[in-house]
Amino acid sequence: MRKWQRLLFGFVALVALAGVAILLWPAPMQPAASLKTLARLAPGMSEAQVAATIGLPADDVTGRPPAGVPPAVPGGRLLAYTGDRAMATVEFGPDGRLVRCHPVVRIVNLEERIRLRLNWW
Repeated sequence: MRKWQRLLFGFVALVALAGVAILLWPAPMQPAASLKTLARLAPGMSEAQVAATIGLPADDVTGRPPAGVPPAVPGGRLLAYTGDRAMATVEFGPDGRLVRCHPVVRIVNLEERIRLRLNWW
């Protein structure tokens, strides 16, 4: 092979390898409800801030609150957020601000266990 053919072959191989790497690169993780993300919620947060923290709501349960969750204040809303490790029913007041959160944590990973032990949130 001539020198220019080897260079062309190397360039094509490099471009193909870069293409495979781009296709296999993991997509950024979407936020999901977990103990870590639920701990970041604070009263007074807007719906947009809650969605940025734990993802988009899965359901509006204002008319049918889950068992153990009090109904929303008049003019307020109850939104359900779910994830693989936890779920939460979040109550928003008439002004669209977080009033309270009713979490249900299903799985606690190692990082969250360490944070619980050290009380480091």
